[in-house]
Amino acid sequence: MYERIMDMAADELRMDPVEIRRRNLITQLPYTNPFGHKYDSGDYLHLLSVAEGYYRDFERRAEELRRQGRRVGVGLSFYIEQNNFGPWESASIRVKSDGKILVIIGAAPHGQGDATAIAQIVADELGIDMGQVEVSWGGDTELIGEGFGTYGSRS
Repeated sequence: MYERIMDMAADELRMDPVEIRRRNLITQLPYTNPFGHKYDSGDYLHLLSVAEGYYRDFERRAEELRRQGRRVGVGLSFYIEQNNFGPWESASIRVKSDGKILVIIGAAPHGQGDATAIAQIVADELGIDMGQVEVSWGGDTELIGEGFGTYGSRS
């Protein structure tokens, strides 16, 4: 919705959609917004300039397709999400009879590679090969009694 409002404002002001975003990006950090949320890092102008190259290329390709009678559009979105908010997640580590390590965590995977990251952390902390670590996800309350889930990208 925010990005649609930016596009509508750009149309009304007869501005380029990239330029209106450029003029409204945070440039000095740290920055605390009116709601009290702190932005402590990021080079948003650089990210926008990288995205602009792709956007302009898509615009050119879309125009070619429009000339062929196709109905296509191009959009631009700049997204920042608060993540890693509480409360916390529980985990249990067990040594199996075959010597492998079993990590049981209350969170659930959503395709971001969390199992690999968790296995790497545990292997590094224990000083063992990552191949010796297995990760079991939440859902089985016999294995782990507390789990808050994967919301806010917090796992």
